[in-house]
Amino acid sequence: MNARRGFTLVELAITLVIVGLLLGMGASLFGILVKQKKHRENENRLEENAATLVQYALEHRGRLPGDCTTVLRYPKDAYGKPFLCLVAPELKVYSACARRTTSLRVMDQEAGASHENVAFVLVSGGKNYNIQTRATSPVTIYPFEKEDVDDYPDDFNRPEPYDDQVYYLLLAELKEKLLCHRSEERLRILNETLPEARKGKLYKATVYAEGGVPFVESSIFPGAGGTEKYEWCVEGTLPRGLRFRNCSPTRNCSRRSWRKCEKAISLRGKPRKSGTFKLTFHVRDADGNEAEKRFVLTVSN
Repeated sequence: MNARRGFTLVELAITLVIVGLLLGMGASLFGILVKQKKHRENENRLEENAATLVQYALEHRGRLPGDCTTVLRYPKDAYGKPFLCLVAPELKVYSACARRTTSLRVMDQEAGASHENVAFVLVSGGKNYNIQTRATSPVTIYPFEKEDVDDYPDDFNRPEPYDDQVYYLLLAELKEKLLCHRSEERLRILNETLPEARKGKLYKATVYAEGGVPFVESSIFPGAGGTEKYEWCVEGTLPRGLRFRNCSPTRNCSRRSWRKCEKAISLRGKPRKSGTFKLTFHVRDADGNEAEKRFVLTVSN
């Protein structure tokens, strides 16, 4: 007859310890997987929201919304907290295609980089439900899990390891996505050619500029608005007898400051000599954007 032998207390204790360790490891691993899943979901939401803002700019001639949280595809992050959305103030007024600069800057300590001319920034408070990123320019992103960080006074006053997730887009990147080289918001000279002139005959021609960020000079009359102007410079030799009528642009383009004229400058007069004259018109706006156009003015007999 076979005798049946049960577990001893020692064997049972060892078995329970092993089972407990396995369960603990499984729970720990499960927690890590859940945390990673949330982190990836949050990254996806940040990217989708950034794409939404780019789409908004495409549909609104390069401008971004005044309150960008109202247009985000995901107003809240994966942890249920509203995203913080910062937009360069200039892009609420002017098209991104009209600008070369913005006042929004980012100091990315995590990447060891500093960026000027940022279009927008999106911030999630992360798992701790506490936004810690400095949200005034320069927006400051800290290294992940840096101790004792709380640089956003409009949220909890709770310094703790940094776990914010942040997405930002530079102005240059936004302009590339908007195909700004095709946009009518960019600074440009509209004329393609100058009309031909005849010696001794009255000649009239106007060169037009458009787009960019004009200088606005206030009117002396209340409520009358302002006059939009650009800085102009012209290189080359004018035919004798021709001159600029409404405003004479700077003729030495190496000078730092050019003369401010209206958005169109006019040539008038009677050419005294026939020939071919090469002229290059330069225009600059209040944001430092520049455009130029080369013309050949033909004066026939």
